[in-house]
Amino acid sequence: MVGIVLASDTGREEEPPNSGVEISPPVAGSPQIVDRHRIFQQFLTKEGVYYHLEFMLDLEFNYQTGICTIHHLNLPSHLRNMGFGSRLIGETEKLARKLSMTAVKVPSEHRATSFWLKNGYGFTFSHEKDFYTKHMGRDNLYLAYDLQKKPA
Repeated sequence: MVGIVLASDTGREEEPPNSGVEISPPVAGSPQIVDRHRIFQQFLTKEGVYYHLEFMLDLEFNYQTGICTIHHLNLPSHLRNMGFGSRLIGETEKLARKLSMTAVKVPSEHRATSFWLKNGYGFTFSHEKDFYTKHMGRDNLYLAYDLQKKPA
């Protein structure tokens, strides 16, 4: 299993510690895998949450299961709705196909689900699709759905 975290600090003057690319070895619970999660926490908590200023792409390629997971994708607000996110997903799917992954999975937050559906992802579980369809207009739901797609 390989995990990759790409992060940039576009909205602040100083670079956060350990930003850049992190590759985790295949041993679960290893210090580098734990470090990947620590970097993500630093991204979220350093001087408050700056979703509107940050870029982050967190990928995991599991060679045992053949599944690529996109754990997190965030673009600075001034780069949203311009097709960059869809292009990043397309390139991730191409890479997943080259690495012989059989599926790309996304644990999608409720508020981002329409973006993933627009990019061809579907619900893994039908009951989640039913719930989303019933509540898609609500912005205050803090839950995630399992979405997946075969690599492009």
